[in-house]
Amino acid sequence: MRQRSFLILLLFLIASGWGCDNRRPVCIKDACIRAEVARSPQQKAEGLMFRKKLSKDEGMLFVFDQDGIYPFWMKNMNFSLDILWVNQEGQIVEIRKNVPACSLDCEDLIPQKKARYVLEVCAGFTDAHGIEVGERLRF
Repeated sequence: MRQRSFLILLLFLIASGWGCDNRRPVCIKDACIRAEVARSPQQKAEGLMFRKKLSKDEGMLFVFDQDGIYPFWMKNMNFSLDILWVNQEGQIVEIRKNVPACSLDCEDLIPQKKARYVLEVCAGFTDAHGIEVGERLRF
């Protein structure tokens, strides 16, 4: 009986996508993407490095345990990004648009305000959807 209950629970978790997909919907205004969630130090350090491309409906959401100033850089990237720093309430506090890829001597992108999350999306995404500082993310 115990084994059967465990099997049913496991099947339910697999069917619901638990543990299988690290992507979550993130919406800003009328635009939604599927964002890969980076929580671990390894995931945050690697980010989107070495990826060949990023679809217009994809992104990466970095989740931090506390508010802070989180610098980012574009080392080992193959495409440009828009980078959004987001506070604990889900409000965008800073945007860097069309940040170019970099291979050597990459500049640290240091936000002026504290954030809890950072969202990376394809370059041009924020302009295409009229997204500005002060908008709120839904995730």
